[in-house]
Amino acid sequence: ARSKAMRSSSSSAALPTPPAQTPGAAPTGASAPNLPAAAAAPTGAAGSGQSAQQQQPPPQEPHNVSVKVLRLAKPGFHFSHALPRDAGRDVPAGEDGGLGLRDTLAVPAKLGFIFAGEPFRSYLNVANTSLMDITNIWQKVDLQMEGSPSGAPAQLLLDTQDKPIQHLSTGESQDYFFTCQPEEPGKYTLTCNVVYKRRDEERVLRKWFKFEVARAVGVITKVHELPQSLYVEAIINNETNSTLLLDSATLEPADMYTCTVVSPAVPARQPVSLGLPQRPAPPHLAGLPQISSMHLLTPANTFSSVFFLVPKDAASFNIRQGRDVGRVCVTWHRTLGETGRYQTTLLKRKFSDEPETLQLTVRGPTSRVFVEQPFTLQCELANKSTSGFSVSIAFHDDPATGLMVHGVTDVPGPVPLPAGQSYGFPLRLLPLKEGVHQVRGVSVTNLATNREYAFLNLTDVLVES
Repeated sequence: ARSKAMRSSSSSAALPTPPAQTPGAAPTGASAPNLPAAAAAPTGAAGSGQSAQQQQPPPQEPHNVSVKVLRLAKPGFHFSHALPRDAGRDVPAGEDGGLGLRDTLAVPAKLGFIFAGEPFRSYLNVANTSLMDITNIWQKVDLQMEGSPSGAPAQLLLDTQDKPIQHLSTGESQDYFFTCQPEEPGKYTLTCNVVYKRRDEERVLRKWFKFEVARAVGVITKVHELPQSLYVEAIINNETNSTLLLDSATLEPADMYTCTVVSPAVPARQPVSLGLPQRPAPPHLAGLPQISSMHLLTPANTFSSVFFLVPKDAASFNIRQGRDVGRVCVTWHRTLGETGRYQTTLLKRKFSDEPETLQLTVRGPTSRVFVEQPFTLQCELANKSTSGFSVSIAFHDDPATGLMVHGVTDVPGPVPLPAGQSYGFPLRLLPLKEGVHQVRGVSVTNLATNREYAFLNLTDVLVES
């Protein structure tokens, strides 16, 4: 039973058959490699009495080598439950049935799914299929994503020009292995070039293989702003059709911030405890805040984590200079231990550069906030214009935020607001559910122009259970 599993684990799935290409022409989206051009057949001089058939160049001779590119893949389970992996232990020979693995492994019948962030391991075989020997054989393999910016270099995966094969007899072959890790989902082109000499003639065999990379996890980020700090919420979604074992969800903050985990686990469903010791963080994530244990993430299920960022030097920190927030990084394992890593683009804060007539700032809360326990925020309304006027202030409940106004719902009477002056008032709220919630629902009306100002995102508050 063990030998069967080992044979399955070394199986491979062939890449799709390359599309037909004009000899010497590169496909759309792939850059032409810097290689010697294939020898063209001489056309000769065409006389006026020659027929159209005689004017056609003779067909190019077939190549002396064959090229096969296979994807190295592990066998698949007939079921989609993720199993914990222990790199220090192996299944003894003849004992796989005790783990319930007998007759559950299947050799991949096709290319299968390729996910962004996971290693893509390939096998290249170059064989001499002719009746004569060839010499000085070398290969060049590169990968390029379709739709890449013009002039973007392809990713070089294999180049043996410095160490060519000196001689390859009839029927002999040479094997190569290379690995890449597509970072983004999309369509990719794998370009394989084999250069060799037949007698003294140098020839080039080019083949292109196209495949598509899918997304394994989707990450939605929300940045909640406070006067001198930030909350970053990362919502991770399993977009595969099998269970993922989520190892870590970290935030790599920008240089001006320090980061701590506020809510390491707010999953849509209660995570399953595996009863295993905590897996140590990978070397590139050492010292960064991450989730405290592994979680099973079933298809279409989500996992949420909240991070708290504060400036390293609060005294000299300018909120307008802190546009860069950081990157969220997620690592996972699939059913047979395939590792994956996805990192978001750099998160940035958005600021409005339009001049403001009225500015409403909020301070607080001064202590931790819990569900169904009222708390108070101190608001300050400033007149940024050059003329004075009176305003009316009203509060409105917004059920979508999870916060309700507690007590008085407006400020009594018109409030005079001279130019350049400000007016302070309290805002008392009652939290209804846990999580990070936006404080909004305050409207101010300029009684001179009858213009209403709606402040939709004053601050964010973390509510604990």
